[in-house]
Amino acid sequence: MTARVPSALALLLALGALAGACSKKDEAIEETDEGKGKKPKPPKKTPKTREPANHRAAHAECPRTTPSKPIGTYGPVMIQLGAPCTTNADCKDGKNGRCAADLHCSYDSCYADEDCGKAGVCVCNQRGKFGWSCRMGGCSIDSDCGPGNYCSPSYGETCGSFGGVVGWYCHKAEDRADDDCVDDDDCAKQPGGYCAWNQKSGHWRCGYGHCVG
Repeated sequence: MTARVPSALALLLALGALAGACSKKDEAIEETDEGKGKKPKPPKKTPKTREPANHRAAHAECPRTTPSKPIGTYGPVMIQLGAPCTTNADCKDGKNGRCAADLHCSYDSCYADEDCGKAGVCVCNQRGKFGWSCRMGGCSIDSDCGPGNYCSPSYGETCGSFGGVVGWYCHKAEDRADDDCVDDDDCAKQPGGYCAWNQKSGHWRCGYGHCVG
């Protein structure tokens, strides 16, 4: 003799079976959607930093000896007009005095980055025009800019190489898309173009201004 299942219990069992069937159906729909290519968008890739031709991997010191003095084209004229100096011995008012190519005295204000404070760089390659001097900016070496980034020198946007390096600033991966350049070669659309830090925008821009004198 077959036992009868109470009607309430039969109803519960039927509802449970129905719920399980719906769940499997939903899973099948999700699998079908994934198969059609409805996948989450990949994260936006950060552009890589291209290594600049000129950057500063480590601190360095400027020489403490007086360099030899090249006599420039102004030499003979300046001597006739009573130039401030004609030899290094005439420059006695500061450290490491030397008579520059245009016969004016130049002196040193630093020999190492630590003489310039935080984010300062002691610049000693100024083509004989100036003594070693501090240049302030956003960095002094590559590691100041974060992993994989670089610290590079910049001329002023107005006078280019005439005024020498005015500061050192970071080339960062996250800024690469908004920078116009990494090296001077990127600014070859016009003769004499150079890559310079733009204070207003906070990015590297091509500069074409030059001064003479």
